[in-house]
Amino acid sequence: MKSLFLRGYGLSIKVQNSRLVFSQGIDPFSNKREQLELPSSACPFDKVVIQGKGYVSTEALERLAESNINVVMLDKRGKLFSYFHKIGGHEPLIRQNQYDAFRDPVKLESLRKWLVSQKIESQINLFEEFIADPQHTYNSYNKKWQICNNQTSMNYSLKVKPEVREKIRNSIFLMKQRFSRLDSAHELREIMKVESDVAKLYYPTFSILFDSELGFHSRNSPRTFRPKDASDVINGLLNYGFGILYAEVAKQLNALGLDCFVGFYHRNHDSQLALVYDMVEPFRHLIDRSVFEIQDQIRKKDYIFSKDGIVVLSDELKRKYVELLSTIFDRKRPYKARSGIRRKDDTQMMEGITIMKMKCIELCAYLNQQEIQEQYVS
Repeated sequence: MKSLFLRGYGLSIKVQNSRLVFSQGIDPFSNKREQLELPSSACPFDKVVIQGKGYVSTEALERLAESNINVVMLDKRGKLFSYFHKIGGHEPLIRQNQYDAFRDPVKLESLRKWLVSQKIESQINLFEEFIADPQHTYNSYNKKWQICNNQTSMNYSLKVKPEVREKIRNSIFLMKQRFSRLDSAHELREIMKVESDVAKLYYPTFSILFDSELGFHSRNSPRTFRPKDASDVINGLLNYGFGILYAEVAKQLNALGLDCFVGFYHRNHDSQLALVYDMVEPFRHLIDRSVFEIQDQIRKKDYIFSKDGIVVLSDELKRKYVELLSTIFDRKRPYKARSGIRRKDDTQMMEGITIMKMKCIELCAYLNQQEIQEQYVS
């Protein structure tokens, strides 16, 4: 899965001579712009991420939808404000079942606990990767064991100092303790308390994995105490990552016919995609992985601060980040699927983007009176 990132003033997507023409914004120094011209059936990407001012023709949107290419629009802070994608066929009664589940206290509690457990388990699994012993593979050519560093085994622990690994190990122990209270939680506030208690350990511990010069200490801005007002480069990248993740999950939910405005855990509001926020929870770790992996590529020239103290990221850093995020979405991970050929540990290797789709399908299956899949392997 690849992404095309369009940015700047005057960007555009149009159809010309039966071909799609993608134009970047005008470069303020050279007064030139980059263009990419492709037949709609041969676009080598599955999403177009737009940040800037310009226009997209309706004919271009139609061509992109026919090719199943998602269009994601982000504001200057990386927040998702619009997306376009193809409308797919779906079970005709799925929305009715969704609304019925929202009114059913038993199903509502089950779904809330499922969503929170998915999030916390993925966070614990990520931390365990930071302290795990490096995996090795045998090279038959030179007859030596070598450290494995590929798409399925990133060996994060090689980048983590021993003293930091010990702090992470302690946090894992405490996170598991607090997570165990979820079984006895029933009311919404009790479930939220478990999530909050784990979060108070997670991001402060996660932040020690980064160079102090990057200024990342917590998920919230110290100025406004809100994530969207990023005051450091890592939070700025997290905002972009979550914006793209929201659009990807919304695409999967809409394709299945679900109402994105009616969620089970996050508050339903006329301006919030509550179900999208719900189903993003199991995949937040993908965005956390992305900022951890890109931190060594960040240079001081890649970001500046506004007079209000809000970080502004360079176009080049955003481009590199979008490319890395696409790679992470494509990376295969172990997943306990309902069917198919499995490995000895009862899992299948699936791309992250496929797991997103499968999780949304599992939600539909539960809403259609089937048992929800309990196990999720990060």
